Amino acid sequence: MVQHNLDAVSGDPNRVSAYQTESTLATGKLLAETDPSQIDPELLSRVSLQLIAIYDSISGGQSTRNVAAETVAQLARRHSAVLDLVIANAREYARTQHIDDASPYTPNSFDVLASVGQRNARVISFLEDTVRGDWGIPRWAAIEALCGLNDPTADRILRGVVQGQYPPRLLDCESDLRVIETAKWRDSNSL
Repeated sequence: MVQHNLDAVSGDPNRVSAYQTESTLATGKLLAETDPSQIDPELLSRVSLQLIAIYDSISGGQSTRNVAAETVAQLARRHSAVLDLVIANAREYARTQHIDDASPYTPNSFDVLASVGQRNARVISFLEDTVRGDWGIPRWAAIEALCGLNDPTADRILRGVVQGQYPPRLLDCESDLRVIETAKWRDSNSL
């Protein structure tokens, strides 16, 4: 089993102090490279929650937040428990975007899901449910994530958005179309 200094990753898993950040990132990278059968589930959960807290903190440095998001994506590809944490955090992101009328930030759990989701039925289903039942920033984040998947099921959902099969609540579909155009343009120019 992978052992680590639990003092470095102890405490509230949703808060990471500055001194814990580097240790958490290093532990996350180690876990991402370790045989899943050799990982203590409690450590995996604690480190994953702290990595999510790092990329979810808009006060953290962008490069550190990007590394945390990529590490969580690597873990979520190999561990369904981590994917569950990312989906739960995406739901929370959606809720807070409505309550606080907050500004969207990146990376967020929708970005992680876009990285993990190609051919992943759970991710695509969650994103489709968000497109179907949400509005504004969370809906647009889900649409953008679907655009990044390069997946036939995701493309079917996006065609449905364009064709009006997923009518937006509270807003017009012009905003949805702008999100799709922007995301597809960005993807085609990033090669």
